[in-house]
Amino acid sequence: MAEDAVCAGFFRAAEGAKISCLDQFQDGNLVNFFFGNVLEAFYNFFAALLNPGMWLDWSNKESLMRFIYYGASVELFFVLLIGLLIVTAFGIWSRRFMWGCVRGLEGFANATGRFFAWAGLLMVLQQIIIVFMQRIFT
Repeated sequence: MAEDAVCAGFFRAAEGAKISCLDQFQDGNLVNFFFGNVLEAFYNFFAALLNPGMWLDWSNKESLMRFIYYGASVELFFVLLIGLLIVTAFGIWSRRFMWGCVRGLEGFANATGRFFAWAGLLMVLQQIIIVFMQRIFT
């Protein structure tokens, strides 16, 4: 029955059509699902980038739900996967770029770790002060 449906439109179903050709292709099997989503990842990335009002207008409930759905979706997974593969391929081609990525990620991890270490130390000191204040004034 699904094979009988006529597809129209590559990424999105054309007006009056029930299914897009890419969606019909993805319904075939696991390989079709993977490669169909890889193809669609480029479209989804640029669609989100060029239409920020569709998902960043959080006063509109529909836009908020688009943002929530996209955060836990197959579409975002494949956009991030393709991004990671592109950065990895470019890093294999250019050692300088990969080394810059490593240094940037290590710097981010170091700064984040220091921030939370200081926050933890301040919380411990705050608890010590609370204990001393309770002993003095009770």
